[in-house]
Amino acid sequence: MTLKLIDNPVPWPDGARCAVAITFDIDTDSILHLDFPDKAENMLSANSFLKYDEVAIPRILKVYAHYGIKQTFFYPAWCMERYPHLVDAILEGGHEIAAHGYLHENPNDESRDRQEYWLHPQVHRIKRVTAQDPRGRGGPAAPGRGGGVVLCF
Repeated sequence: MTLKLIDNPVPWPDGARCAVAITFDIDTDSILHLDFPDKAENMLSANSFLKYDEVAIPRILKVYAHYGIKQTFFYPAWCMERYPHLVDAILEGGHEIAAHGYLHENPNDESRDRQEYWLHPQVHRIKRVTAQDPRGRGGPAAPGRGGGVVLCF
């Protein structure tokens, strides 16, 4: 006999019993530029390691196209401006882009004013680069650790 734990289960399409969300954060070298703005360009080994997205994103998009999967990519606005060809490839594949900070700043470490400082240019640049509103927000750090408010749109 099967134990029934939920009295009103969600009706999944085509007999599925669950849903899975696979998401990607495309941070490339944003963290390096956030932490070391004056010397990030000259940090060659760290820079080459952090540009994994240049290789990974085209491969991921190819796999998703093969299996008919659509995805949400969480993308810092600074990275979108710096690597617009990745944005184009993501959107051309029918995927959506959600906000992930401007330069992958940690909102838990920021005051409300400083969060607003990062939020407004982030949303503006995402709209400019994608011609769409952000499709959601995935914070660049786990929310709530700092005890402060983490702003959303």
